[in-house]
Amino acid sequence: MGEIGPLFRAGCVQAALREREDEDFGEASHGIASWPFGPHERHEALPPSLPNGDSWPRICVFVLDRTGHQGLTATLASIEHQAYPNARHAVVESADSVEDVALADPAARFVLLIQAGNLLAPGALAAMALEASLTGAQVITGLRVLFDRRIIGVDVVAHPSGPIDAGLLAAADNIAASGGEFLLEWEAVRKAGGLDFSAGRSIANLWHRLAADGAHLARIGRPVLLRHVADRHAHRPLLPAALSIVALTDLGYTAGAGIAHRRLSDALKLAGHRLTHVTLGRESPPAAAEWTETFPRTEAAILAGGHDLVLVGNVHGVTRNTRFLARLASHLPVAIVLHDLFPLTGRCAFPNGCTLIATGCDARCPSPDQYPQLRPSRVAHAYAEKQDVLSGPTPPLLLANSTWTALAAREL
Repeated sequence: MGEIGPLFRAGCVQAALREREDEDFGEASHGIASWPFGPHERHEALPPSLPNGDSWPRICVFVLDRTGHQGLTATLASIEHQAYPNARHAVVESADSVEDVALADPAARFVLLIQAGNLLAPGALAAMALEASLTGAQVITGLRVLFDRRIIGVDVVAHPSGPIDAGLLAAADNIAASGGEFLLEWEAVRKAGGLDFSAGRSIANLWHRLAADGAHLARIGRPVLLRHVADRHAHRPLLPAALSIVALTDLGYTAGAGIAHRRLSDALKLAGHRLTHVTLGRESPPAAAEWTETFPRTEAAILAGGHDLVLVGNVHGVTRNTRFLARLASHLPVAIVLHDLFPLTGRCAFPNGCTLIATGCDARCPSPDQYPQLRPSRVAHAYAEKQDVLSGPTPPLLLANSTWTALAAREL
């Protein structure tokens, strides 16, 4: 990926929002006006504290501007529109300036460096601060949206979440990153010897030292930086051929699981893939969910569409059975996103400590009347059907939406 090199996963996304290809961001807005969560959208207030009760940590944002970049105003606007309750920012020209400002603010927990002309994605500070709180990582990063006068692509640091691996340090030799994609714990930065802007490689040089100190990185799957690139050809991802993907849900993109599935669909579309949105509820109403096990028209349409993949979200709004997914999987790849654990249990979305599943769900189910409800006499059959689907000759791929979900799925 040009100057970022192999540290970033090339080919993650290309400029493929075809309906937006002719959209002009405008020079004055520098991208922020047409961003879907722009300054004119009403921002919901953050909760007064983090989930553990701690206050939102102090973040110092430093805008590196040595040349009076014409995009500085837009960069500052993107910071001011973060709606983050405990942040300050300053325009600096050197690492010494960062050190001076940060040391003068004893409450500073994290620092973020951003080049003038680039933009923080809306909500980036809150998202990264939350991830830092949940994981304890010293470096938080997320997706970068590359744009000029329109979106060029999106990429993400190829390093997985976890201890910063010395084996990836060779990739860092190519990094001259803008920095805005990294939230850094200030104490870890100081322990690693501070920042050095002299060679214009502050993040790359720091990366080596953080690895030596055993620092951890956490990666989140949402945009944190909008990076302006003047030479789009130098940043063109190397993509495989676009796929035709069916985004399959029970009732569409409503409620939490629906919204999450819509975001996955949007990301795939941005990656240049073709999305077909299919809703099972159009063929069978939710009132019939306990007795509906087939969707002949929907299944036939999917199989006739020449698709490459079916990405399945929640289905328990219209059925209590997953056998139809096995029929699809016998013809093309099927991946089930575990927005909850329904594909693994007799009827429930969350077992809540129920021990029956260890030996097999059956009529002893303690909560048959809770959504997604199922007559007790039908629970054992539903459980056996799901087990057959998961152990069949072409089982669907299970995709966990969180570490907790992955652990719970493996335990079940």
